[in-house]
Amino acid sequence: MHRGVPARLLLVGRLPGGGHRREHRTGPLTGWSVAWDLGGSAVTNLWNGSLSVTQDRATVRSTAHNGALSPGATTSFGFTANGSAGAPVPECAGA
Repeated sequence: MHRGVPARLLLVGRLPGGGHRREHRTGPLTGWSVAWDLGGSAVTNLWNGSLSVTQDRATVRSTAHNGALSPGATTSFGFTANGSAGAPVPECAGA
């Protein structure tokens, strides 16, 4: 994986119950991952990615349908979370 992949974090808004929805967009890649510290929050739902959590750190990886991106292409994933942590500072990587 290569660090420094062009990416943008978009905080769409707070959802009822203190959750958040966030999206990641990037390209050109054959696979990608985004990691961030949960800060005491917990991911409760995820779409368009594969989630793993180790200690207090979440990592979302591309899936078979959204990992290969041609130049200029975009993809996104979203999630909801419980807790009071603010917007995360993501670390993006791609292959």
